[in-house]
Parts: sequence; C-alpha cells; structure tokens
Amino acid sequence: MGVGIEVQCLNAWYGTNHTLQDICLNISANQATALIGPSGCGKSTFVRCINRMHETNPIARVTGTVRIGDIDIYKDAKPVEIRRRVGMVFQRPNPFPTMSISPMRTVPLTRALGLVSCLRLMQRTKVLLPHPDGPISAGAWLAEMLR
Repeated sequence: MGVGIEVQCLNAWYGTNHTLQDICLNISANQATALIGPSGCGKSTFVRCINRMHETNPIARVTGTVRIGDIDIYKDAKPVEIRRRVGMVFQRPNPFPTMSISPMRTVPLTRALGLVSCLRLMQRTKVLLPHPDGPISAGAWLAEMLR
C-alpha cells in the first residue's frame, strides 16, 4: 500500500475569515477521493492547504497537521517538494494564469509536460476549453498547441 494523507485539526483563514474549521480526515493511499460540496464551502481551500498553495496568499494562514505518509508537510518539507507530489486540477483550465494561449507555445518542454498530462486527463473526462472559435476539446487544443 502506498502513502496516504492524514489531516488533523486543519484550520485555514483568509485574513479574519475562518474558512476551514477543525478538519480531520484520513485519505487512503492509492484511492480516488472526491471532495463534493456547494460553491464556496472550502473544497479548493482544503486542497490548497494540502499542497501548500494556501500560504502563497499573503493574508492566508493555516494551523493543524497534514501528513503525507510519514512527512508532516508543514514541518518536515519545503513547499516545492510537496507541490511536486500533490497536484491540483482547477475548475477552469488555467495552466499558467499569467499567460494567454499563444505564449504558452513557447513554454519550455519541462514545464509543458505537466500541462500535457493535465490536458490528457481533461480529454478523458470530456472537459471543453475556451477558444476564440468556441469551446474545443482538450485533445483539439493540445493538437493546436503542438502544431
């Protein structure tokens, strides 16, 4: 059995807004886990805390313990090490938020490989991407990018 995720008393804030309150959860290794809930209930914040993206926001803070296997992600590892192991798939495809589609063609291959994996997942799940000519499949977008 592989590494699982253990969350104990996780709390997250944006400024004075206490967005996650005392979350305790064990996530089994090698299993698909879905977080389901209404918009604004904290699903993305929870995942952001697990991959340490939450702390990139200057008004955000987090308390509690998150362990991936034997590693306490807030005490025993650097954020980059955790982000290499814990990925996120956003609601809206936005691989590089500061770039439009055209400049992404010049992204070095090493960064683009993660994008390709993400697009293949979107293609399998039939996600449509925005395009000037109307929504297109991830496969069509990827083919256009690789032309």
